[in-house]
Amino acid sequence: MNKNNLSRNQMYNSFVEFRRLTGRKNTYCALCNLFNFINFCNKNYKEEHLSLQMINEWCKKRETEKVSSYNKRIYLIRSFLYYLKISGYFNIEISQFPQFLSKEKSDCELQKNIPCWEKNIPYETPGEQPFSEPSRDELYRKYAEYRKASGLKISKSALKNLTAFANACDRNYKESHLTQHMTDTWCAKRENELPSSRNTRISLICRFLDFLRKRNYIDFANPSYLPNEKTSHRVPHEFTEEELSKFFKACDNIKSKYKIRKFERIRRIVVPVVFRLLYSSGMRTCEARDLRRCDVNLETGVVNIVISKTYSEHIIVLHDSMRELLVRYDAAIENIIPDRTVFFPNIHDKPFSNHWLNDNFNQMWYRYNKVYAIPYDFRHGYAIKNINRWITKEDTDCFVSDQFLALSRSMGHDSIVNTLYYYSFVPSFGKILKDFCEESYNNIVQELDYDEEYE
Repeated sequence: MNKNNLSRNQMYNSFVEFRRLTGRKNTYCALCNLFNFINFCNKNYKEEHLSLQMINEWCKKRETEKVSSYNKRIYLIRSFLYYLKISGYFNIEISQFPQFLSKEKSDCELQKNIPCWEKNIPYETPGEQPFSEPSRDELYRKYAEYRKASGLKISKSALKNLTAFANACDRNYKESHLTQHMTDTWCAKRENELPSSRNTRISLICRFLDFLRKRNYIDFANPSYLPNEKTSHRVPHEFTEEELSKFFKACDNIKSKYKIRKFERIRRIVVPVVFRLLYSSGMRTCEARDLRRCDVNLETGVVNIVISKTYSEHIIVLHDSMRELLVRYDAAIENIIPDRTVFFPNIHDKPFSNHWLNDNFNQMWYRYNKVYAIPYDFRHGYAIKNINRWITKEDTDCFVSDQFLALSRSMGHDSIVNTLYYYSFVPSFGKILKDFCEESYNNIVQELDYDEEYE
């Protein structure tokens, strides 16, 4: 049955390498049962090759074993055998695979959270076309491989929605291919679900369908997005000089009972600098947290924003005072974490979480201030202050088109329409703009949708 005379250990190593190349984690927990199976064969059989007898012996249900535990134990063995079959390493029919037992009611959640691309799915082999139409599982795998190869991130909540969609299709439909009815049924607005929540739920499904349509795997349209409910958006807090002075005073005088511990030493150095950087540069909070050391030129003050909310890179030029502060910060943090890769690292040389940043902001802010504010308000304040400086009654020379474009690019906006959102927060800016530079004004705002665009 072994066509290529590979030993069991060689087959195991080949399967592990295949998982690594397809982006699957080869942790001990993931490979534990397969590892135990190989050890069982090595211990009880002299021959080095794999046989059906070995598989059947190890995959017998044990006396006190629950159905759910048994199914979980043989799950990776089935994946291993399928890989050997489609690779031509082991000649076995699918009907000879160890079979899952009927789940008890309490066991029905066994595979609920298994990502759809981790299931036993058919892989393409050269010159072989076993199906006239790709199965859903095969399409999920292709999409996962595409996003991984492209370096595109998938949030946990979006991944959860795609997995829930895949599981719903498996549970409710016998056909293996994807249809318009499946997507329309799952993407329909649910009772008591807000339009914005429904749009968020289907966003990754729509990107998945776009991917399939561009490659001619499907020929049906995406479910349409619903108009968001009209709600009053929060107005960003406008910082006063007194509030900022108190806030940065708190940042510079962090109190803690852990004075010697490494993580606290890092916190005392990072907190005063990262919030001053957000205030002076208009960076997104995620951009500052994920900033790499190689992206910051401390000699010129130029910062390359590579990891951002969107996939468009942009450049920020720092003020000289901020650049000098970063030079002193870099020397101080280097004494604690030498040769680091992250510009604002935690003790493991990894970026801080969003929760960490918000928590430290709240601790510093509410020590002296009572008004509600969030770290992202620094970005709003940066944009509004820049716009306020452009035009005064004394200065009628206006190059607003260039100014708007420069601000839009430095803030990493995909479109200048997103920058125009801040225009609504500048008092009387529209009247001044029209009086002094109506021509540039019309060039910017003509034929634009004035609905507020949020980042």
